[in-house]
Amino acid sequence: MSSVRQLLDLQAIDLDLAKRNERLGVIGERLGNEGELPALRARVVELGTSAKGIAGRQAELDSAIDGFSGRITTVESKLYSGAVTSSRELTDLQADADMIGRRRSESEDVLLGVLVELDEAESELAETTERLARSETEWLVDQERLAEERTVLQGEVATLDEKRAVQAASVPPPDLAVYERVRKTHAGRAVAHMRNASCASCQVGVPSKIAQTVRTSAAPVPCPNCGLLLLVD
Repeated sequence: MSSVRQLLDLQAIDLDLAKRNERLGVIGERLGNEGELPALRARVVELGTSAKGIAGRQAELDSAIDGFSGRITTVESKLYSGAVTSSRELTDLQADADMIGRRRSESEDVLLGVLVELDEAESELAETTERLARSETEWLVDQERLAEERTVLQGEVATLDEKRAVQAASVPPPDLAVYERVRKTHAGRAVAHMRNASCASCQVGVPSKIAQTVRTSAAPVPCPNCGLLLLVD
């Protein structure tokens, strides 16, 4: 068998190995990489803290409004009890009731804004929490799938490594050295078919003298244009 044909078989093994090792590299980068999960977790904590703070403001306003209502009730009880007869004192009590009422009204207006803010914060918190839970579940499923794929690929790589060692041993060392040198500069490829006196890789015609050498020589002959080792179909 021509050493170039043996090199073609070796190239097929090497390309399979490269494909699987490239995929293993991708899997290695993705395994354990949580992607957006840390940012989502931080956002959930941030939103939870914000919602808690807004809820605290709501509680303070509720308490203040209740206090104003209690003070208004006390003042109005005095106003309408008949116990106070002085017109000046009655006027002062009414002024107090009006002032407290205004402050309660202002607090109620602020409370409405706080309630809207709290509703928005709680909605975003719920949505982000749901998104986090969904993303964590998807991540775990993906991690399990990737781990299983890695195990399969590692087994295939081990088998191909053994197959490559056997195939490389069948090639004359000088030809193997040429093969290794060429494939380093051609993205892992070293052998190309010659069809109708043309290189199937670069599509450039091969001079007749070189084409004849390719047909008759057992040693590798490079394409004068692209440098790949030519093999007659």
